Amino acid sequence: MSDPNKPRVIQVCLSPAFGGLEMSSVKWTRLFSQAGYSSHLICLKNSKISQLARSQNLNTVEFDKTSDYFSWSARHGLKEVLEKLKPDVIFSHHTKDLWHLSPILKKHSNIALISFARMFIRGIKKTDFLHRWIYSRVDKMIALS
Repeated sequence: MSDPNKPRVIQVCLSPAFGGLEMSSVKWTRLFSQAGYSSHLICLKNSKISQLARSQNLNTVEFDKTSDYFSWSARHGLKEVLEKLKPDVIFSHHTKDLWHLSPILKKHSNIALISFARMFIRGIKKTDFLHRWIYSRVDKMIALS
């Protein structure tokens, strides 16, 4: 049972793959839940991580596959979920998900957005207007090596 005095935490991982990045989102959902937080995982419907999370009786919210950075249906669905769950902190495990989360959270400065960075590709500059705008909403970036 979650402690109402602790922040409400959401892990977001809309990656279709199944590796360390995806498995860590399930792990963090479980660890926060075990520590008494209201903890949810937002993931892809019928994905391996949704199956893993459900097998551990974790709270999941599942979405259909989002194939592009500008999926209005994904953004609208995420907005509805966030309004319902009222999170205090969101952890974004897949940096591509920031393209959906950042625009929604521009009007919600009270929700902390923390992103994990696992890989940056050399030679690709992400300093254009769109990337600056998307990353400007991230409160903290955790770089893993």
